[in-house]
Amino acid sequence: MGSHVPLATRVPTAIAARDADFGRHLVRFAASGGAFFGSEKWGGEGCDEGFGGRLASGDGADTTDAAVVDELTHAGVDARQILGRAVAEAIDLRRRRALLDVAGGSGIYACCLVAQHPHLKATVLEKRPVDTVARAAIAKRGFAGTVWVVAGDMFKDSWPAGFDVHLISNVLHDWDVPVVKKILARSFESMAPGGLVVIHDAHLNAGKSGPLHVAEYSAMLMHSTEGRCYSVAEMREYLREVGYRFEKFTPTAAGRSIVTARKPA
Repeated sequence: MGSHVPLATRVPTAIAARDADFGRHLVRFAASGGAFFGSEKWGGEGCDEGFGGRLASGDGADTTDAAVVDELTHAGVDARQILGRAVAEAIDLRRRRALLDVAGGSGIYACCLVAQHPHLKATVLEKRPVDTVARAAIAKRGFAGTVWVVAGDMFKDSWPAGFDVHLISNVLHDWDVPVVKKILARSFESMAPGGLVVIHDAHLNAGKSGPLHVAEYSAMLMHSTEGRCYSVAEMREYLREVGYRFEKFTPTAAGRSIVTARKPA
């Protein structure tokens, strides 16, 4: 048996290994002592998106245990701050009022979006026990009064109503096409008329000819999950099928991008 490698070391190393550009961003962040953004508005110490129940620790640990989930979510602290800020800067939410971060983990993306758009109120929908980790992380960042957490299963429970933005970040690539369509349909059903869905992920181009690093990541996902990376054309079609009107595709950071679509008013 090899020596035990702490999760806080192992998880970011794995991220950097599969995505060199992502790794370079991570190194810059670490070298800056955790102040990569140069502003406290980005939420201080960030946390990774929720791995709860989805990510095996490699040690046979039970990821439904809150303590293990807490270690897993904090292992990727630096990476999600970088991606969260990039999403916040890439999308105009000045005319939006309430955001639902679906399966939002620690809430780092919701916090980054509220930091960029201070008028916005945000709620993270997340399963137990990740909801407990999220509340603590959000409070630690200083967003307890503007980012809330609702415990719920995105497949089994009703999604909260009254939101005009849904953020679905790094979720769809874990699932096969029927489940992806189910998630999008649930979003459409609960979305306010005229509302905006924001899909943040690693997307292939419309012709599925690249980018290479996304294709490599997709191959890894197909080996270890039910899902893969979807193309922009596929996202456009899946959104159309459930009733959304595709708006645009926007690259963000570290090979990630956002696809936006609107529900008719």
